[in-house]
Amino acid sequence: MDVVFLRPVWLYLPDGSKERIIAQTGGDKGISFDSVQAGVERKHYFKYNDYSITQTERGDYVVSPVDDGCEKIYYPNGVYEYVSKVVPHDGFWEVHVRRYPSSEWRVECWNRRCVSLEHKRDGWYRRRIVGYQIDPGCELKFTDGPTRLHVFDDYDVPVRKVCRYFTGEWCIWYEAENGGEAFLSFDEQRYELTLCDDTLYVTEKCDDIFDTTEKNGGVWWGNVHENEVTHPSHYASLTPEPITFIRDRDYLTGSALKYIFRAGHKNGADENVDMGKAAWYLRELVAEQGDQTVIAILRNVYWDTIDRQLAPEDRAREVRDRLTEFVSAISRDHLSNYIPEEK
Repeated sequence: MDVVFLRPVWLYLPDGSKERIIAQTGGDKGISFDSVQAGVERKHYFKYNDYSITQTERGDYVVSPVDDGCEKIYYPNGVYEYVSKVVPHDGFWEVHVRRYPSSEWRVECWNRRCVSLEHKRDGWYRRRIVGYQIDPGCELKFTDGPTRLHVFDDYDVPVRKVCRYFTGEWCIWYEAENGGEAFLSFDEQRYELTLCDDTLYVTEKCDDIFDTTEKNGGVWWGNVHENEVTHPSHYASLTPEPITFIRDRDYLTGSALKYIFRAGHKNGADENVDMGKAAWYLRELVAEQGDQTVIAILRNVYWDTIDRQLAPEDRAREVRDRLTEFVSAISRDHLSNYIPEEK
């Protein structure tokens, strides 16, 4: 029996991605779905012997592989894979995994200084080692003691972590007023970070945004034009602004999306450089979460720009084209082609 869906119904695939369902056909041995992803129609067929199909309260379908007796390895984002062998070497973990029961086995190697594996009754659990900065090309800064960030006159906030990435970008995680965590990122080509009396000061190297003044042995933020900082023109020209799609993301994902949204539209910034930075962050994200998870993230953002009616249409189409381009690059392992140092 064919079922045609007139309202948005989602198909959640085992790799964590989701697609819009157009139609669904069920049989004695399996179920098939016609779906749309990135403007392309796709067809899926799942045998009941290999997959379990469940339906959520709102009518969405969730597809999960049937356990074939192998142990599972669980990742921090909730995704799991099947594992047949784990070998601890001196410097790395050798792990044999596969995504689905019918997939071929592959071998992953994870740095033991960066990744911990713990075996429990229901399988293996992969975790990052707390306190060790694992991202290649990134180093922790100002780790000797408590540090504060100077926001404006007479107002400092506690700093939790400071990182400098090989791209020349800094990120400062600090404690927000509500006790949660927020972060500030900036490019060292435009901004300077200085430490004075256990307090960090961020000042622009040019004077068009920040009016910097020497005060009490340090530099403080003077007449900051809030619109230039919180609503820069290369973002404000989009509705809704990119922060809508970035706000709840982790740092690597948010940074990649930031460059995808702004590439070619920030004054003085080369489009190819921005695309290269986006590719670098995506590559780090792939190393952390796997290619299929990152592809799913980009596809979800693609559909989110449609659901939220990103405008104007020419910019929206440009953003979606870039998202599709990076999905293809990840699938073909071509992200390094965008990074100048590695071409």
